[in-house]
Amino acid sequence: MGGLIYAIGQNTLTIDKSKSSIKEILDILKNKSKDKKIVDNNIMISINGIDSNVLGGRNASVTEKDKIVAVTIVHGG
Repeated sequence: MGGLIYAIGQNTLTIDKSKSSIKEILDILKNKSKDKKIVDNNIMISINGIDSNVLGGRNASVTEKDKIVAVTIVHGG
């Protein structure tokens, strides 16, 4: 999670909403980020351990009971 921690300057983030979407969470991360490219293209988000793409991608709903983990994707070559 190092790239994302660098971009937003913290390792946890609390969002004070009872219901949200992955798109809203990404927008919040982008607004806090000092490097927007990291948040735009290199993040995998899981909801309760399941890739958000399986649950609807950016439209996936999350509630205050869900555990959201955002991980920076690293590509090797």
